[in-house]
Amino acid sequence: MKTLFLTLAFGLSLAHGVAGASAAASQRYTQEEVGITAQGKGGEQRTTKTTSSVIVTVCEDGGTVTIHGWDRNEVSVANSEENRIRLRPISGAGESDSATKVEVLVSDAGGESVTGRASCNASADIELSVPRGAMVEVKTRGGDVHIANVAGARVETLGGDIEVRSVSKAVEAKTVSGDVDITESSGRMSVRAITGDINAMNARAASAGDAFEVVTVNGEITLERVNYASVNAASITGSINVEGALARGGRYDLRSNTGNIILNLAADASFRINARVTLAGTIITDFPVRYTGEQSASSMQRLTGVYGTGDALLNLISYSGTVHLRRK
Repeated sequence: MKTLFLTLAFGLSLAHGVAGASAAASQRYTQEEVGITAQGKGGEQRTTKTTSSVIVTVCEDGGTVTIHGWDRNEVSVANSEENRIRLRPISGAGESDSATKVEVLVSDAGGESVTGRASCNASADIELSVPRGAMVEVKTRGGDVHIANVAGARVETLGGDIEVRSVSKAVEAKTVSGDVDITESSGRMSVRAITGDINAMNARAASAGDAFEVVTVNGEITLERVNYASVNAASITGSINVEGALARGGRYDLRSNTGNIILNLAADASFRINARVTLAGTIITDFPVRYTGEQSASSMQRLTGVYGTGDALLNLISYSGTVHLRRK
């Protein structure tokens, strides 16, 4: 219940945050501030020089946002003919003409000049090329977001799916309504969703302190080959499915109110387990666990034990679902 209240509070704060960003971004910029270096035919092409670890921010009302890393120290953006996009490069003190931060500004289709008003209230399909070492921050009320081959990604959306691929250092994603997919990525992972599934495949820690945490209220969680010392996953109404090798010394805290928790593990897996369900739930294990604590003989409501040498720790709670340890 505590998780539910915290997640609902997150939804309200996210909605307020995106709306607040719209008001803050509604301002005018001069032609010198927007740093336009090229213009394409049939739309708008914008390019600006940056550092390799530039911070790139996008804030808009709707439209698909696609961002991918490349081997140039430049940010380049193209948008549809009906809308206008500007780049606002910002350099740190004592820096050269290479920007340390770039704001991607979207103006209404009716804007007549580069000095027109830009705000988060406008919509456009945006495609960005950024340095591979960039940190990307995206806020949108509606629309899908696709990010690949960058150092870090931070995404907030009220509606729309989020897809993250090949991010090397950190991922933070928040959505009120939409699925979140993370593949082939490393570093710190934090995902929050009100309504939507969360899927992660081939994710791993980049350093010893990196943790993996995902929470959804109405949605399923699927984790395949997720390798972290700390894995925390919670769903109020959905199931949690885990597949792949357990990290040696890893801790897995998995909780669901009404869904099942299913772990598909190799026969040579090694773990300690603390599992608990209510009267409506059941614990099933395909592994000959050596019991070390309480166990309900009648309904398998609690299971504490060890399999193998106990390399990983599994804390599993489902209030009205099934906890199942499957041996592949």
